[in-house]
Amino acid sequence: AAGANEIGGQVTDELQTLVVREADLAIGKVADPGPAYAGQDFSYTITVTNTDTAVSAAGIVVTDTLPDSTSYVSAVDASCNPNGSTVTCTLAELAPLASHSFVLTVNISPSVAQGEVITNTAWVAADVYDDDLTNNVAEAAVSVNRLTDLTITKDGVGATATAGETYTYEFRVSNNGDSDASGVVVTDTLPVSMSFASTAGDSCVPIPDNKVRCTIGDLDAQDFQ
Repeated sequence: AAGANEIGGQVTDELQTLVVREADLAIGKVADPGPAYAGQDFSYTITVTNTDTAVSAAGIVVTDTLPDSTSYVSAVDASCNPNGSTVTCTLAELAPLASHSFVLTVNISPSVAQGEVITNTAWVAADVYDDDLTNNVAEAAVSVNRLTDLTITKDGVGATATAGETYTYEFRVSNNGDSDASGVVVTDTLPVSMSFASTAGDSCVPIPDNKVRCTIGDLDAQDFQ
């Protein structure tokens, strides 16, 4: 900016120059190469690079908004802090051509469906002018698998059964896996000397070949019915 000053009766011109610090930051995000399972922890690596050859970048802030189906667990870097579903990581300075990585660990909700794709996005900004914002955002997508472990127990109610009278069996189905189970069905093949009489509730129905089918449907992780 130009201006005029009067000194000792003489007018002098003054030119002020605004100096802008400029650096080009780039961000990359990579998902852990291992499989992602609903109900288990999963890690991402976020790498920030100062692509400028001469100017250091200062006041760097990385913001990662977690998907609704994940929750924050931990970060390797102590500068990372969660606030609800947003994780913010800071870096005081990054030298020219230098890089710094943050590793975030999240937990995937047990209810995420088999094959569902989760996309996680991160942004980087700093206290410098960045003339290329196209490389300031990065995302990583992972396909989630379910890991269930169904077990069943069957017990007769009473020590003996009397011919011509009803006898009751009780089933207990447990999901010992980390992921919720869907479409759970129990099929019981009755002995030839027995026939279906009734069931508590309406989830069990007789089907051909002297079998009974009981539909449970969804069964949460670490739960039973």
